[in-house]
Amino acid sequence: VESCGIKLGVVSRLGGQPVPRSHHSGDGLAAQAIFSALLAKLEEAAKSSTRLRIVRGARVRRLLMAGQGACVGCAYSVHGIEAEERGPVILCTGGFCADSSAGSLLAELRPDLLHLPTCGEEHCSGDGIRLAKAVGARAIDMEWVQVHPLGIVNPGENAKLKLLASDLFLA
Repeated sequence: VESCGIKLGVVSRLGGQPVPRSHHSGDGLAAQAIFSALLAKLEEAAKSSTRLRIVRGARVRRLLMAGQGACVGCAYSVHGIEAEERGPVILCTGGFCADSSAGSLLAELRPDLLHLPTCGEEHCSGDGIRLAKAVGARAIDMEWVQVHPLGIVNPGENAKLKLLASDLFLA
């Protein structure tokens, strides 16, 4: 983390933690700082690599598989164009808490939580998990969905996605 220029020098106790163990920058933007720094490193590596390419705005449609269950790439669409990329795949799923539609993973696994707002982002739709399961990956402990008590609720707003209050308190 430090080699990427991310400073998380403040350690505090959040939520139900019995001891201080949450590292942050003190400005409430630790997740953004980590993501931005890692993306910058990745973009820098892509400039000098013939094997690494960043495709922005793409939506992965399926994983490409070879014998013995090896993932060898992905099929995706970007700006209406269908394409395939061959090579190593890192699948970052992002969870599934933001999709409360009838066919969602949340509806399947924890229908009792459908009525609650979430502090997850819109991209937490379960798409990555579905991609993995479609090629035979197992998923465990999926019923353990975090319900965070510190979401900012504006009584005049009926939004499903909420801002995590503790992030603001760190600012």
